[in-house]
Amino acid sequence: MAAGGIHKSFPLHFPPLLEIKEVIEKALKPEFKELSVEVCDCPDLTQMPWDLACGGLGGETATFHFGGVPYLLPVPDKSKVYDMQEIATVTGVKDPFVIGAGAAFRDQVGINSELMANVKIGEAPINKSRSCKLEEGGKYSVQMYPCTKTGALADLFVSEGTPAPVIKIRAKQRTGKDDFIAGIRKALTAHYGDKPVGMGGVFQIVQGKAWLHIMSDFCDEPLDSTDKINNWLKCFEMKAPLTCLSTLVSYDAGQFDIRLEHTHCFSGHGDGGHYHYDTTPEEVEYLGYFNLAKRVFQYDQPPKSTEQ
Repeated sequence: MAAGGIHKSFPLHFPPLLEIKEVIEKALKPEFKELSVEVCDCPDLTQMPWDLACGGLGGETATFHFGGVPYLLPVPDKSKVYDMQEIATVTGVKDPFVIGAGAAFRDQVGINSELMANVKIGEAPINKSRSCKLEEGGKYSVQMYPCTKTGALADLFVSEGTPAPVIKIRAKQRTGKDDFIAGIRKALTAHYGDKPVGMGGVFQIVQGKAWLHIMSDFCDEPLDSTDKINNWLKCFEMKAPLTCLSTLVSYDAGQFDIRLEHTHCFSGHGDGGHYHYDTTPEEVEYLGYFNLAKRVFQYDQPPKSTEQ
């Protein structure tokens, strides 16, 4: 297993949750016909429909970024394999609860695929992660992922999984052009500028449909054009309810070349993958719970730029 253990970190701007609530509410209000944003106690996220490995998003928090897109495209570096067990050592967060989006470890799944990380690491581990892979005949499948390794990239939100106040966002009937997560990130960027704010959490697409992609297996031919990449990423319209694990950073102050937002979804009806946007704005409904990150960590930064 090859994973460059060099890591970097920097502190994130950490405003009060009530301030963040006001920033998001002001920005998203024109974007949805119905919107409510509040600070509240986190519900028990181990319960359905969330089905997370821990009940809360509290304690010490961070965003954590393994590798990056240049290790996947245009030619995959198959030596890039990471282990989420490393997060405890690097961040100092004991028994971390890790959620987010990444590439699954190919040897575990048998094919390159999407990872929905959802795991409590430590002395009493709980792993509810999933992967989503392409099948023959243009089909796909979601399965449990009993592994803590990732492929060439992952963008993760780290906490201790403890109860804590969170930001609750409920939004219905999108009227704006941005997707749900892009709207939140752009609101934070517009308000805080070069003071980077990081967030992570979980949201449900309660009603409607969304556009998701699933990566194909590794390709012998370099994926060196937009057309080749778009053909390699197989896109599908998938239906609610979808549980979405999301990480975002408003500004890359440390110039770590991190992905500023990344969201993967799973469901109980076999849908899952990388979230792009909803396709039914007139009926879509979102419900999410988020917390702030105190630091950002980049582990094994790629030597060349990624596309955000």
